[in-house]
Amino acid sequence: MDSLIIGLCCPRTGCDGIGNQVYQDSDGSDLFSRTTSWICNKCGETNFSKNVKRRDDATKAMERLSIADGSSSLWERIVALRAEFKVVKSCCSSQSWFTLWAGEEVLQAVLDYMGQTINEDEEKSLCSLALSIINEFDKAAEFCCSPADLHFLVFKGVRAKLELFLNSDPYSALQTLRNTHKELSYYYPRSHETLEGLESCMY
Repeated sequence: MDSLIIGLCCPRTGCDGIGNQVYQDSDGSDLFSRTTSWICNKCGETNFSKNVKRRDDATKAMERLSIADGSSSLWERIVALRAEFKVVKSCCSSQSWFTLWAGEEVLQAVLDYMGQTINEDEEKSLCSLALSIINEFDKAAEFCCSPADLHFLVFKGVRAKLELFLNSDPYSALQTLRNTHKELSYYYPRSHETLEGLESCMY
């Protein structure tokens, strides 16, 4: 299960396998002396070093972008984050936790940018972009989170709010918002910004 959640793609061209972790004892003394290698669950490829490095470089770059000091505009950060997200997706499966994490980093940047816009057309364009990004990592969210997981419930609420804003399917989005609000009310007080944000869309 750990290997599936990590979801490291096989580097061999044409193979859609996932790397299984192989633990090796360096000196046999304790768990912390173990090293990790990889073997594809389909073709047996063992050289995953390139994909590991590309994934790690991309995630580190995204971490730096997420705490940028303001020297670049938010839109420039979104463009850069999306480029690194593309790298992560090329190295990791659609169900990987890394795909989920990277996708949510891009999504949050887009939502932050939406909060600064005053033009409705631009806001709708950003809303469509946010939904398209969600579609790129929703399989990972479903795989890595249980339906009752707080993180997943918040994610569902964000998606429903975006869908409602675009009026793509108002009834379905409203129903999802009501259900999500009810489930989240077990975790948050009524005055919490998460619940208030859902209520402002529902009424």
